[in-house]
Amino acid sequence: MVDPSKTEGKHIFRLKKHLGSIIVSEEVKRRFEDIGVTGAIFESVNGDEQTVA
Repeated sequence: MVDPSKTEGKHIFRLKKHLGSIIVSEEVKRRFEDIGVTGAIFESVNGDEQTVA
């Protein structure tokens, strides 16, 4: 789980231990969906849901 207080307001970042993953905010995910981006896989950092766009 990502602690929002430690992201310093950033919407896109990587974690040192998981450089193969790009973490995005719900805002970025929503904007991708709104413009119809395809081929992206979004997984909740809380592990509760996966959305494929």
